[in-house]
Amino acid sequence: MHIVRKEYDSWDGTTKELLRRATLPDGAMWKIVRAIPEIPTYVAFEGNTFLGWAIAWKLEQETIVQLYVKQRHRRKGVALKLIRRIMRERGKVTLCRWTHVTNMFFYHLSLKHPEHIRVVTWGRHEDEYLALLPKRKNGVAKPTAA
Repeated sequence: MHIVRKEYDSWDGTTKELLRRATLPDGAMWKIVRAIPEIPTYVAFEGNTFLGWAIAWKLEQETIVQLYVKQRHRRKGVALKLIRRIMRERGKVTLCRWTHVTNMFFYHLSLKHPEHIRVVTWGRHEDEYLALLPKRKNGVAKPTAA
C-alpha cells in the first residue's frame, strides 16, 4: 500500500470524482474539500486500486483529521496507515469519530498515543468546526495552512 499526499485541487478530475464518491453526498469531508480546495488530502492505493482517503485541516491550534476507507478494504490497516502518515507530518491530531466502529478504533489508538491523539465526536462538534472556517468574499471558506 502507498499513500499519496496532494492538495485536493491538484488531483485530476477522475481522482476527484473517486474521492467525491467515497464520502457522503452532504457529508463533512465533501463540504470541506469544496470549501477548501487547497486542503491536504492523503489517498491510499494498492497498485492502482483506491482504498481510502483522509483530509487534515488546521483550525486554530488543532489538526482535524477525517477519513474514509472503502467498505471492502476496512480492517486491513488502511485507516491506521493514513493516521500514522498524518501524525508523522503534523504531530498531534484530533480524530473525529462518527460510528461505534470508529469510536472503538480511535479510542484504542488514543490510549496507545495519548500525547498525539485527541478524539472527539464529530456530531457534537460539526457545526462548531464548520463555523470556524474563515470565509472568503464569495462565502466559501478560506484555507488555513495545515
